[in-house]
Amino acid sequence: MAKSLATFLAAALGISAAATAAAPLYSNASSNPAIPALATGTTSASGVAAPAGAKWSELQKDAAGFSNAIAGFSSHAAGGSGFRFADDFTVPTGGWRLETVSLYAYQSGAPATSFPFDRVTLRIWSGRPGDAGSQIIWGDATTNRYLGRTPAGIYRVFSSNTLPLPSVPDTLRPIWKIDASLGNVSLGPGRYWLDWQYSFSSPTTVRALVPAATLPGTRGTPNANAVQFGAGSNAVWTPIVDTGKPESAADIAQDLPFILVGVVAPPGCYGDINSDFRVDGRDLSVLLGSFGSTVPVGTSGDLNNSGRVDGSDLSVLLSNFGNAC
Repeated sequence: MAKSLATFLAAALGISAAATAAAPLYSNASSNPAIPALATGTTSASGVAAPAGAKWSELQKDAAGFSNAIAGFSSHAAGGSGFRFADDFTVPTGGWRLETVSLYAYQSGAPATSFPFDRVTLRIWSGRPGDAGSQIIWGDATTNRYLGRTPAGIYRVFSSNTLPLPSVPDTLRPIWKIDASLGNVSLGPGRYWLDWQYSFSSPTTVRALVPAATLPGTRGTPNANAVQFGAGSNAVWTPIVDTGKPESAADIAQDLPFILVGVVAPPGCYGDINSDFRVDGRDLSVLLGSFGSTVPVGTSGDLNNSGRVDGSDLSVLLSNFGNAC
């Protein structure tokens, strides 16, 4: 044949290589999907300039004069289990195919040229971890998903204008952007939770600290709801809060910065269960393999997010059968 069916369909649908190029899709607590909710400016609230080409991520003071007190929260392996984080995101109509995630962390006192993290594990949940009915739909707590790292050009600092004892901005907490693989996981519309943990290249390294999402003028982002799994045999998932400064300040819920990178599902692509950029017999085989099963919402064969693989999902797949994505 002079032209394959896939090529013909791609041309007919107007799908080009650019249409499926990965791009930032979502940045938690940020209005710009390509920018993390971290930097607060090149000058601190007390007027101190950040190093050339860098920005501060300064703990914020609210209108009442209270500031955040915690620069970073623990998210590292320790004692056989260790700390994990989770925060939510919502996939819009059409679905996403996620390739990578950018995470953010620092180690106090580590030089900006020395990168301490070389392992990241990731999981995606159908609901908030620890809640009844929430299940892991992708990933595990053992596979290393680490891809690489880049200095974020941001230094985490305490509030420089909150009494008592305002802090002098310094460069002891350089933040790194850590990229990790999401394995081209396809997610239909709905709300999910990303869960992660770091471990280290050096056995003497003990802590990975993650700065909370930070927006100028507020101690917490709207609807913040991140959770942390503590270390130890009795650990449970609990909300992440900043206790505030001074002691009379209220506890404020926090969000965590991360950026999801991937592809918005093109029209006619829903049903590409195995993420090979076609809706074909392979996808049908996967769906039929779990047909009739009750599954966690978001499972690959549950195309309509009903919690069951049934005739409705088969209809969705067949209506898109043969499409190139």
